[in-house]
Amino acid sequence: MAGRRRERDIQDYRVEERARQRRHREARRRDKHGGVSRASLPQQIDDIERVMLEKWDRLFVVSHAGLRREIRMALRRAAGIGRQESAWT
Repeated sequence: MAGRRRERDIQDYRVEERARQRRHREARRRDKHGGVSRASLPQQIDDIERVMLEKWDRLFVVSHAGLRREIRMALRRAAGIGRQESAWT
């Protein structure tokens, strides 16, 4: 009796697993064919590249300005010069 139940459980599991796999394959097929068209991808890559380079350039300039500001402050502190006394700005 227990052997038949285990055999029936295994058979039910196999049927359910095949159905699950079939649903999964169908969902993947739908996503692949019914998804967004990638025809505009090269244009998107160009746009993304342009935006990233613009951001990089802006951050590079800001970094230079920040570095310049920190160097000036460090030199003033080292020389004991206050902000009002400085001729560097």
